[in-house]
Amino acid sequence: MAGRPPDPKRKNTNYMIQFPDQDFMNRLDNIAKREGISRKALLIRFVEEGFEKHDRGGNPQTQLECYAEGGKVTEAIMIGRVRTRLRMSADSNGIISYSRIVQAFKEEGVKDGRKRVALAKKTIEWLKGHDLKVLF
Repeated sequence: MAGRPPDPKRKNTNYMIQFPDQDFMNRLDNIAKREGISRKALLIRFVEEGFEKHDRGGNPQTQLECYAEGGKVTEAIMIGRVRTRLRMSADSNGIISYSRIVQAFKEEGVKDGRKRVALAKKTIEWLKGHDLKVLF
């Protein structure tokens, strides 16, 4: 049996994907050929890359209630606002100072210094993944 041995806890599910057109299929096949892998392996890689991008606190969704007066601002919303502000305020070399990150969470109303540092660490990892550098 080729490939990974079956995991008794894993439930296998098959999906049928209808691609938009032949051009899409050709592009997919060209990438797979260039990478020296099958179309299936390429699609799995794309899905795994999507997980990496979005599983680690990326892509926070804004809930409408946070815009209402007195609406709840979740940690994800706060982190998303800080990330947006930091990306816009990065210098021309894509550098952001660590103190600026911590200050941004203070401006968001995080009173506990340890909590600000913890949120800054999460944000630093995200910034590094988006080609921005942090100056300590």
